[in-house]
Amino acid sequence: PDGREVYLQTAKEYFKRFDMSTTAFVITGHEGIATEEAIELLADLSPGGVGFQAGERIRDGEHFGVGFKQQEADWPLHFTPEKISKELEGWIDRRGPGKFLYFRCILVTPSQLVEGVRLLRERRPELKFEVLDPLAYFDLLKRVRG
Repeated sequence: PDGREVYLQTAKEYFKRFDMSTTAFVITGHEGIATEEAIELLADLSPGGVGFQAGERIRDGEHFGVGFKQQEADWPLHFTPEKISKELEGWIDRRGPGKFLYFRCILVTPSQLVEGVRLLRERRPELKFEVLDPLAYFDLLKRVRG
């Protein structure tokens, strides 16, 4: 049976309890492309934005979501602060200034991310970049892209 209604009821309770408005990362099936039904469901839950691991950029307007084609995906950061630092540096250098990079950070602790960013700033102080939480990322992206 379709579990949509049960999922929505449960998810809405958690979104309300934790004052959530975004879904930062969704692993989609269907070869990385979210179905219209999934987009609609997540749009109802997450008016602040939805991040998918792959697929086409989705829906502008009332609900803002973002996804990436496979070749544009920003791959997961590696597991040590040194590797994180080098990975970030490479992406920033390749993409250039003023770009929004969306990283999937799995099996990485917050302290490893903080240390990786610190190492990069220390090594390359001329690089101008900010690391954002999902709420700030989606809000800023929505403002910049209209």
